[in-house]
Amino acid sequence: MTQALTLSVGTSVATGTYNLRVKATSGRLTKTADLSLEVTAGSSGLSQQEFNQAWNNHTQAQQQVFNQLSNDPAFQAIVQGPPQGGMGGTSPQGLGPQGPLGLLKPLSLIPLQGENDLPRGGYDYTDPQNPQTYTPTSPYDLGLKWRAPNNQVAELLVDWDKNGTSTIQAQNRSGQSYETPRKSRANYTLEGQQVGQADFDASWYFCQSRNAYIQEPTNLRFNGFLGQSARLNWDFSYQVTEGAQDTIQSSLTLSTSGTNPTSSVSYQLTLNGDLTRGSDCFMQGFTLQSGSFNFTSQAGQDSFAFQINVTQIQWGQNGQPTRVDLNGYVDENNRRALTFSGYLDADDLSGQDSCPGENVTLTFADGSTTLEAWLRSQGYCQP
Repeated sequence: MTQALTLSVGTSVATGTYNLRVKATSGRLTKTADLSLEVTAGSSGLSQQEFNQAWNNHTQAQQQVFNQLSNDPAFQAIVQGPPQGGMGGTSPQGLGPQGPLGLLKPLSLIPLQGENDLPRGGYDYTDPQNPQTYTPTSPYDLGLKWRAPNNQVAELLVDWDKNGTSTIQAQNRSGQSYETPRKSRANYTLEGQQVGQADFDASWYFCQSRNAYIQEPTNLRFNGFLGQSARLNWDFSYQVTEGAQDTIQSSLTLSTSGTNPTSSVSYQLTLNGDLTRGSDCFMQGFTLQSGSFNFTSQAGQDSFAFQINVTQIQWGQNGQPTRVDLNGYVDENNRRALTFSGYLDADDLSGQDSCPGENVTLTFADGSTTLEAWLRSQGYCQP
């Protein structure tokens, strides 16, 4: 008698060869058979050319959204910021206009060297040649005024102890204490109209040997919005859990409104392993055992989702990873676009290889290529 055997493979299973043992029982008779299962990309996947075209169209749409945000008056005022110098210790050294940190340009959460307290007071730079001080409206501790590129008056107000949650003293690695916020709020206006708000909540590690908090968060959340006509919303979180297995988790969601198309970008990161702390209580190392990373990008009705699973990590004598085995997939508009599997070697992980991924195979519907070859073909690496 012949009986058909049907196997179903989940969409998240990476391509490759899998060893199976099948056991069949009929009455008192039992038979086993060892089988080899080859999982390949299904016909629902995209060809490499189709994937490249879809990805290029998607990144162009995201660039269109970015350009609209960049042209919004609220963003332009933040990027310009108030004049540098003379702001009572709030000059944000090292924060440029590019990237997420650029949104914080008028406000530095890290005081300048030698300043142990968070900045307070009001600084009016609407007339750069004649700066004035003023008293920020309650409950705000810090106020900054300046003129936006369109000559509107921009004002940033900061409440370091939101809802009465007092600041604390937290030490850096050298043992110097700084006033550090636990709950804060920033409010941003143009000509009195609210165009931004940010909330900051954090828990800081308490070091028993120092009997003091240190400037390393165990929980952190930063969320808010920015924009007048084109708005960016964000929500960032970070958490460290220490126990039998230590875990580091982080997530970020960015979304827009008032843009054409609307857009969202998000990631979720989970790392499992062994966390070690030095004698100063600061995190000294993290031996990764497993982890996952999910990244999603959406522009209008078009979306891409990347899932990366780390299955094994090898470590060198210097404590640096020498090999990371991984697999995963990419979905485009909720259909499997490609799968990948392989490993990153020591040169990939250390940055010595200018174009990593020669040992990671990308499998499309019409064949496969290495990650390195694909990056080169798309201009992400030099030929």
